[in-house]
Amino acid sequence: MIELRNITKVFKTLNGDIAALKDINLTIKDGEIFGIIGLSGAGKSTLVRCINLLEKPTLGEVLIDGCNLCEVSKKELLKIRRSIGMIFQGFNLLEQRNVLKNVCYPMEIAGINKKDAIERARELLELVGLSDREKSYPSQLSGGQKQRVAIARALATKPQYLLCDEATSALDPSTTEQILDLLKHINKTLGVTIIVITHEMKIVEKVCDMVAVIDKGQIAEKGNVKDVFSNPQSEIAKGLILPKRTVLPENRKNTIRIIFDGEKTIKPLISDMILSLKLPVNIMFADTTDIEGISRGHMILEIPENTEDSEKIFNWLEEKEITYYKEG
Repeated sequence: MIELRNITKVFKTLNGDIAALKDINLTIKDGEIFGIIGLSGAGKSTLVRCINLLEKPTLGEVLIDGCNLCEVSKKELLKIRRSIGMIFQGFNLLEQRNVLKNVCYPMEIAGINKKDAIERARELLELVGLSDREKSYPSQLSGGQKQRVAIARALATKPQYLLCDEATSALDPSTTEQILDLLKHINKTLGVTIIVITHEMKIVEKVCDMVAVIDKGQIAEKGNVKDVFSNPQSEIAKGLILPKRTVLPENRKNTIRIIFDGEKTIKPLISDMILSLKLPVNIMFADTTDIEGISRGHMILEIPENTEDSEKIFNWLEEKEITYYKEG
């Protein structure tokens, strides 16, 4: 288990101190895929670098399986870091080494004998689907292939934890999907706890069990992904999860946003509401996804301006336990 207790990180600059993190408290349980999401500059990358003490917190404690990393010796810290793999946006492969030797590199540093290292590297390359590219060099690989090599390398020393800092930001959508599927497979088959740092909601929605929303160095909201996405409480979470649609005409004032989270796609919700209430409703925007027959997403509706009619719609939605927000 990873525990972050009262983590504060202050950077000293010529223009004064900058608090990148302010009193962060998080618990990441073994076996979870935990997402940390926020806008650029929110403190996400600083936070993930504090987990393995690449950045030492100014205040607070970082506990890995009960051991406070801030208090151990440098030698002990290096040993603990072997249980924490890390992958980056830029892959960070060694260009002068082929794929096999890139994966072997952390095992060389750890003092693992060459024969065992090569055997382990080949097992990992098979896991990430690159057994046939072990003699290739990074310059001969696509972005997705490079990230697969980086993942294999991060798993070389059999870590319990894998930190992913914007690991798919440099990849196209199709390749991103493949890498996310691979991470889920690794989590399920190897039991590796994965921490995903991202600014993309769809990534958290696809792979994460739990999520923390960070804003200006502070945790604005945290919890189960389903709960946070279906009913965000903080303004920053609402802005990330339920973005405003600036394309809506300015004269559309009486609009609401309906949240779909777990509705069966075969259920004609809007049609049922119109037929039941006999009131006109205009669909202005919809962004829903069908995942195994379950609808998730949101929809903006223009409803009657008459207060009595509007109240009928609100009461109907509440009776059906459908989450909604008044947009304008």
